[in-house]
Amino acid sequence: MGSGLSAFVRERFPIWVAVPLSLVLFGAPAVLVRLDVSDWLRGLATTFMALLVLRMVDDLSDIEVDALTSPERGLVSGRIEPGHLKAWSAFFFLVMLVFNPSPMVFMFLVLGAFFYFVYYRVRRGIVAWQPLLVNLVFPLVPVYACLLGGKRPSISVILLSIFIWSAVVGHDYGHSVSESGATGQASAITFYSRLGPGPCAVLGALFYLCSLVSGYLAWLEGDLGILFLIALAIMSVVIARIFLVLLKNPTRSVARRLYVPGFLFFIVPMATIIVQGAAAAITGR
Repeated sequence: MGSGLSAFVRERFPIWVAVPLSLVLFGAPAVLVRLDVSDWLRGLATTFMALLVLRMVDDLSDIEVDALTSPERGLVSGRIEPGHLKAWSAFFFLVMLVFNPSPMVFMFLVLGAFFYFVYYRVRRGIVAWQPLLVNLVFPLVPVYACLLGGKRPSISVILLSIFIWSAVVGHDYGHSVSESGATGQASAITFYSRLGPGPCAVLGALFYLCSLVSGYLAWLEGDLGILFLIALAIMSVVIARIFLVLLKNPTRSVARRLYVPGFLFFIVPMATIIVQGAAAAITGR
């Protein structure tokens, strides 16, 4: 059973990506909320497990689609037993609840799980809009950090949540652009096969624009530091250059250029919040 989990993590949830992502995603709002060390560790572990569970559940629900588009994956080829992943996802969710006994946070996690339970029951009827809903875990993390600290989310944290969510949704639409007629995609019902390359590219660009605006507003509203604004400006130029090409030529080869920079768009600015928070703690300011 453990080998199935390790194989899945290596293939679909590499630690070298998941740990920094969890750290930045939770760490930045944790700095703003000023959580203590125990809440930091608890929140970081919960964020990591939430992302892992969602990755498992999403892949389990996509086995039929992946059989057409990604037949080499472990779940599709039989190298990874689906039953094992179901057991692990249930186990990690229970651990998350144990780690978060506070009634408010406990109910927040339960409601989040209920949302995804409903989502995976109705997702086939809302194919084109799946990226908007499946990625709600990302903006929920800053809210979770506030609740963990016993505080209500501030306007700046809400704007930061929108900044993250819009970027991830834009990334999903943008990097999923593929040339029509690609192997397996004509028969697979997915948001990118339903919408087509052009509309996916346009939606990706619009969501990144929304992310830029909400990130700037979050900076104006909260004490995010000048490094956040500088990083946001630099990453916006990088993403804009990719989309200028992608909108003119919405093909798979161009879309692949977005994969890493698309995530760095929000990761780099968020990381500056942690850096500035650590510097303030060291200097006592």
